[in-house]
Amino acid sequence: PDGQVEELTLLDNGAGADIRKNDGIYSRYFFGFSADGRYGVSVKVDNSHGDAGHIVIQRGSRSGAPPMDPGTGHTDGSNVHKEPLEQFQRMATGGVFGVSGVPSGGVTTRDVLPPSRVDDLAVREVSYHNATVTLAWTALGDDFDQGGPAHYVDIRDGRHFDQLADDFHGSTQVNQVLLGSLT
Repeated sequence: PDGQVEELTLLDNGAGADIRKNDGIYSRYFFGFSADGRYGVSVKVDNSHGDAGHIVIQRGSRSGAPPMDPGTGHTDGSNVHKEPLEQFQRMATGGVFGVSGVPSGGVTTRDVLPPSRVDDLAVREVSYHNATVTLAWTALGDDFDQGGPAHYVDIRDGRHFDQLADDFHGSTQVNQVLLGSLT
């Protein structure tokens, strides 16, 4: 509504708004609505430096299908390579849409949006001797995939997933060494 332009880099990393990594679909959340009104969208694709490429899979000689690993159903990678694309730039408009109900001062003035989902939580180290577990994950942003990582981490313990899903804040907060089996 105020004529300002905001640029977002769309991502294909399987995090935040993007569902599947490297599937060729680029996504990003946008919450920069400053007021009720009409907003326009345009997309610019820029390969002026020649960094973009496309994946080429060489087909098998007999069946026309790529060689697959029978155990995983995936190619072994020996028949896949990236070929560079020529330099190009493209721009397309996505139309205009109306937004209403924007809080006074805009969406970004209040912290009402949750952090993005964690989908790569992993146990990095388990020490029976020290009775510790080291966890690792990617913190994408404080408001879904926007902004920096949330300023706090809240880890809770529950005997069953349903307990955590139904009453996360009522579950035991992990801020001390827990006793018991780590298996």
